[in-house]
Amino acid sequence: SREAATEASFVKEAMISHAVQANLRESDVGKSEAEERQYRSRKNSRRIAPVDASATSFAPGFIAPDEDYNGYRLPLPVTFEGARGLMRHYLMHGESLPLHPTYVSYLTLEFTKAYKAQHPRPVVHVDTPSPGRLTVVGDTHGQLADV
Repeated sequence: SREAATEASFVKEAMISHAVQANLRESDVGKSEAEERQYRSRKNSRRIAPVDASATSFAPGFIAPDEDYNGYRLPLPVTFEGARGLMRHYLMHGESLPLHPTYVSYLTLEFTKAYKAQHPRPVVHVDTPSPGRLTVVGDTHGQLADV
């Protein structure tokens, strides 16, 4: 039934969320108390302080969110630590504190540039491990011959 499928989907998402949270907790186990204080201090300063103007020199046209924005302040250029911070933010707040549209725009443009640099042609050829299968997700716009 539809209700059972919805419940199963919820349970699956909860299990994934718990696994991600456990992974994040495990990665924090080795931190000393001083490192944890330093991390929290940086996190709090990012919430309060707007993005430093010098930090946007690598991204012409990027406009930092206003000071009253209380969502996650993504450090730019994006680092592994910044990506983990964003993941933690979504685990703690879900959709209630979405990423500011300027960050979404920045990430989309940077991904597009990086993808075009790595795959200059519109068709990407990939090897499928044997035995294996490849699942294509997306809209073919009726061009099934391209798949």
